[in-house]
Amino acid sequence: APLLVNIILPDEQDKIGTSNLVTSNPPPLDH
Repeated sequence: APLLVNIILPDEQDKIGTSNLVTSNPPPLDH
């Protein structure tokens, strides 16, 4: 469940969200 991931692992959810953008744009240097 993506909602649970957002609560438990917001960082993981962020990666999944940026995953689509990564294909077009370079990965953000968050870490």
